[in-house]
Amino acid sequence: MASSISEQLQIRSNTYKEDQEYRADDSEPCERSENIIFHADGLKWHVKVTFKAKIGIEKRCGLRMRREKLDALIRLIDFRSVPLLPDTVSELVIERASYPPCSPKLPMKLLSQPDYTEPSDTHWVYTIQEDASRVQYPIYNIDSGLKTMAVSEIEKKEQISNNVFLVTATWNGRDEEFIYKTVEHPFYEQNHTTIFQQELRNILLLRGCQNIVQLVAVVKSPSPFKTSPSSEGVDVILGMV
Repeated sequence: MASSISEQLQIRSNTYKEDQEYRADDSEPCERSENIIFHADGLKWHVKVTFKAKIGIEKRCGLRMRREKLDALIRLIDFRSVPLLPDTVSELVIERASYPPCSPKLPMKLLSQPDYTEPSDTHWVYTIQEDASRVQYPIYNIDSGLKTMAVSEIEKKEQISNNVFLVTATWNGRDEEFIYKTVEHPFYEQNHTTIFQQELRNILLLRGCQNIVQLVAVVKSPSPFKTSPSSEGVDVILGMV
């Protein structure tokens, strides 16, 4: 769920990260990031905002305040004027401008934010690239013969581990409980997708064996990063039950 919502901007909760080399004698980290979803004109854009500079925090403060400072800066960005990438996660990398600047100037709104005060001599520039850390969902192959379940049919009841849940779903006309394992992970790294795919292959190879967990179906959906709800696109696998 979102931690902060405006008319067009949704800052995703639990996505704030900062430089692991942040030292005790520094007032703020040199790099931090947060994920947002930007809604405009019926479209939905997924963006990771990476800030590679110092905002201007004069003395060391807690994590919450550092995150709020970044939130305030993000709300000042005019995302309509940024060439975001469709159907994926864009990474908006913000840096202090060099002279002469070699990247375009970051478009900012005119409205002020009480939680953010920009130094008068500061100019930010940006670059756009595909987020290499995004969740990479396996493509669903319609010819695979795998039984499928729509994500809308699943109701999570209990979280068992980081990406394993107890769920209920209607299956063969009955409400049943299942174990649901997702591709997405709170500490996702690209090898998690590879591991998931190998686990799925192993379960298929051991289908019918006693004392081995059995696959009911893969959970499929249009890509969560789809920009236009009306555009065509392949389905992806979100997990398995």
